[in-house]
Amino acid sequence: MHGARPPPPKMTGDAVIDAWIADPDRASAAARNDQSELAGAVDEGRAPHPLLSRSMLALALVQADGVRVWADRHFDQWVEPAAIDTNIVARARRPGGGRSIATADKDDQPLMLVYLPAQDAAFLLGEHRAETGQVVIAAISLAHDSDVLLEAGRSFGMSEREAEVAAALVRYGGLQRAAGACAITYSAARNAIASALRKSGAARQSELVSLLVRHAGYIPADRDGAEQALRDIFGLSARDARLALLLSEGHTRGEAAAAAGLSEAVAKDAFERVFTALGVTAAPQVSRVIAEAFTASLLAQAALSDAWRPDMRGEPLRVVSRAHGGRIAISDFGPPGAPPVLIIHSSATTRHPARSFVAKLHAAGYRPLAIDRPGFGMSDMHDTPGDPFEDAAHDMAEMCAAFRFDRIDMIARGGVHSALAFARLYPALCGRIVAINPDTAINAESKREGLLGAAKNAFWRHPEATEKLARIAASQVTSRKLSQLMRASMRSSPVDLAIFEDERELADYGRAVMLFATGRISGMIAEQRAYVLNLNDPPLADAGNWRILIGAQDPLNHAADMESYWRARLPGATFETIADAGRFIHLSHAARVIAALS
Repeated sequence: MHGARPPPPKMTGDAVIDAWIADPDRASAAARNDQSELAGAVDEGRAPHPLLSRSMLALALVQADGVRVWADRHFDQWVEPAAIDTNIVARARRPGGGRSIATADKDDQPLMLVYLPAQDAAFLLGEHRAETGQVVIAAISLAHDSDVLLEAGRSFGMSEREAEVAAALVRYGGLQRAAGACAITYSAARNAIASALRKSGAARQSELVSLLVRHAGYIPADRDGAEQALRDIFGLSARDARLALLLSEGHTRGEAAAAAGLSEAVAKDAFERVFTALGVTAAPQVSRVIAEAFTASLLAQAALSDAWRPDMRGEPLRVVSRAHGGRIAISDFGPPGAPPVLIIHSSATTRHPARSFVAKLHAAGYRPLAIDRPGFGMSDMHDTPGDPFEDAAHDMAEMCAAFRFDRIDMIARGGVHSALAFARLYPALCGRIVAINPDTAINAESKREGLLGAAKNAFWRHPEATEKLARIAASQVTSRKLSQLMRASMRSSPVDLAIFEDERELADYGRAVMLFATGRISGMIAEQRAYVLNLNDPPLADAGNWRILIGAQDPLNHAADMESYWRARLPGATFETIADAGRFIHLSHAARVIAALS
């Protein structure tokens, strides 16, 4: 009689990463049967998806006859009772009926309605509970809620009038109607839009509308997904859908036709079909309807509970257009007139800082700001990317010019190489710089402890697979995974582990990493390659304005390695190792960090 088969040995961190690089699908299946820490943390891959603002969504819960059980205030304002199709409601109630998309009109504006079985849409209802057989109807519109559009306009530095006219342009699609809605002359509206175009960097009104709806809804560009939505919802051919997308991106009809390889006569007929199918009369309306159709298609495909983020609103976003193309996303927490201090994010996060730390900087009298480096979050890569840290330094200088800062202090909670590049390239703009656990080049002597160590080791061992590794990391950004990953990563640092027992701190860290889930990882890829392959840090002549704070319990780097590496590059800097600190010194020892600025 044979004994029971012994369990398979646990996979080492290196073995898990190697398996993922070779075959992610097989590795996911193997990981589900494995008990190792790293395998359990990366047990599934996910495709990139957008993040969407709750403000662009109106919800109702209806019974079989279409009568509302509950509706939010937006739904009551946007959707007439007669617009609810009881036949579609009945289809959604049937087992396997799935989800359906229909269009309706409100004030001559097309409106997307998505019908979902209530059991598939619980994440949208919040505290409301649905009963068996009920149906959720989601109305999607960026034309009916002016507040989010005004906020998006202000983020580009538009005046109130400019933002109002731009929002009206999104809603009505034509400048004449926008002027009437704002009760101003056509000439005044034209001047306002000309200024809005300049501040946003958009070439035409249709591109401006596309920018505003993306920022209002947090919808990153996804041409393939948008094209498929146009084909599925409106029945457009692949060619007509492509023409619509080209129009929405700011191309003229002639440019769009040329890009699609169509003659003027053929293109004219195609544009007529597109406008008729979408129910619009002007190119700027095409941009909005495409964004709304894409959003509707996402709800119809899957219950993307991680895509809908009610906590994204309220971020004090400012978007600055680069002198040489592209846009830079900046958070300015105010107040104006206070000494500015820039919080620099790590290579594994975006600009969103912990709100508890922002509050402490406010209490100390500072004006905190944060910036997405090129290719991170909502900042574009440079048209011709160079050294990623120098590109970031140029963006920081453009921010100073846009905000009219003569000097700025900095707290680098990562990304210290960009602060060093800024100090080298723009010394006159540098105030005091506090660097927290500054990262070193990744090499054979780098610290290898825990989950973070395994990930860092993977980048060093597989520089040729940097992009694939970055996509693996980004695929793990879900609410469920975040808590698991943070606790696994911080196991060797009790002080950090204690920080993330606070759900508010965990949620704020989630805000800082969630944009990676959209597939916007080009900045991470560029910086990780630099860390492994070509990190070049010429020393400063004098770093007397630098203060380096090192956590003895940092799980990612040895304290001695950080001090040795940076002393060679920062002559005159002050170094301090904090025995009871780990990776997140700005959270565990905020007072020490703020004191280091003085």
